[in-house]
Amino acid sequence: KKKQHTFKKTCWYKYEHYLFSGKKDHNSWLEWYPDIEYTFIGNFKYHEYYNNLKSINIKTNTKKTVLFSPTWFSNKTSFTNYIKKACVELDRLDYNILLRVHPKNIRWIKYIEINNIRELSLDKNREIINSFNDADIMLSDYSSVCYDWLITKKPVILFRENLEIINNPEDIYFIGNYVPTIDNIELFNEKIDTFSIEKSQQLLNLVFYQPDNKDILFNSFRNIKELFKKNKPILQEKNVQKSKQLYNNNEDIDLDFNKEKNKKKSRTEYNAIRKIKELEKQKRKESRLQKKIEKEKK
Repeated sequence: KKKQHTFKKTCWYKYEHYLFSGKKDHNSWLEWYPDIEYTFIGNFKYHEYYNNLKSINIKTNTKKTVLFSPTWFSNKTSFTNYIKKACVELDRLDYNILLRVHPKNIRWIKYIEINNIRELSLDKNREIINSFNDADIMLSDYSSVCYDWLITKKPVILFRENLEIINNPEDIYFIGNYVPTIDNIELFNEKIDTFSIEKSQQLLNLVFYQPDNKDILFNSFRNIKELFKKNKPILQEKNVQKSKQLYNNNEDIDLDFNKEKNKKKSRTEYNAIRKIKELEKQKRKESRLQKKIEKEKK
């Protein structure tokens, strides 16, 4: 059976210290590095949820709203068929539909035949967390945002036509073991009644560090500042996928929110970054040359 999308897991970079939102993130790294040093910092999105939730979506009636937020699709036909099938049924059940597709799939929306859906609107908020108060229920296939939604204590339903692909009863962090799953969208209303707040909150506390802490952002940053004071890094090159990160031992690392965000880089920093880019370019050139030599020898 054809998978909706694939995820190629490659070797991850190793760092001196890790900041995790909770046990689920930590567990994902244990396969590669079982002895890493780490600090739990919680889900920073919840700071917005508790303290500054603002939505620009407009609701025009009193009907219940479903936030429909599938994960990304690699196949256009699969994407359009999935969205259409779900929206047609939700419309038949007389729900408002707030559709939020993955950024990679936005260009395919125009191919979905959903012009006859009565109460369908696209989510206009930049961050989905700001749409949580606009909806009464979430429908998804298996998007990571489902974990964020658990903070609302409102129902979430997973809809996949081939559930055996994602089912993982042995994984204690798999959301399908805690919330209703369906392989037929016509079962949507029936499964809402089986949603358990107790189970969803069990998973929430398992996945995220201190999800009920309304000051998690500031508390965690205080901990991070203390961490950097104790382990002040020297000027060195760090392995970061697609980019490089510099630390300067001549300056304290400042995580003060009140500091100017767009502070200009010093000439020393610019020179260091340019030097690293030149070294990377040289390494890539040498690597290509080496592969060419090896190929000719064969």
